[in-house]
Amino acid sequence: TSWPGYEAVPARIYQGYTVVAEEMLEQLRSEPSPSMPTHVLINAGVGGFAAGMCAHLWERLGSERPRFIAVEPTEANCLQCSAEAGALTASPHSDAGTVQTGLDCTEVAEVAWRVLATGVDDFVAVPDAVVEPAMRLLADDSPAVVAGHSAVAGIGALLAAAAQPGLQQSLGLGPDSVVAAVICEGAVDSQAFEAAVGASPEEVQARR
Repeated sequence: TSWPGYEAVPARIYQGYTVVAEEMLEQLRSEPSPSMPTHVLINAGVGGFAAGMCAHLWERLGSERPRFIAVEPTEANCLQCSAEAGALTASPHSDAGTVQTGLDCTEVAEVAWRVLATGVDDFVAVPDAVVEPAMRLLADDSPAVVAGHSAVAGIGALLAAAAQPGLQQSLGLGPDSVVAAVICEGAVDSQAFEAAVGASPEEVQARR
């Protein structure tokens, strides 16, 4: 994270995240029928990773950049709270916490907010109930994806949008949408992953 007087190092770390954004663009352009996404969903904690991704896509694609959607846990929705308030605002403390531990942040990094306040089109918060179904969906996909509890908030938002026409409309999702959801964590806790998915990370990886 960052705070007044401590910004240079976090800014450089966030710059490092732009490598992921460029790799995503390169991968999309190498597809047999290249097409840029209309929507990008990114998981968010303090906002650093989201800011790096958002800034790079904005710089590289300009007016053609995709709709950028930041997704966080409902129990730690500091970005959503800040967007609603129009200024940096901490999310309420939750005794329950969240299984999305990598996103369990109650305050947005100031450096990140300078990008996200303008660059994010939609702020979405998802409950923990969507996490394990999203993990299983990816594990059963072809190719299979090993995604941890803090990796699938964006997938959870898509599942929610598929079931809620109002949310789907609010996010501008339709039959012609091309969606990229960034998965940024593997099986950090192998036992927790297996309990959620019903298979070990190694077994899921072997399905690829």
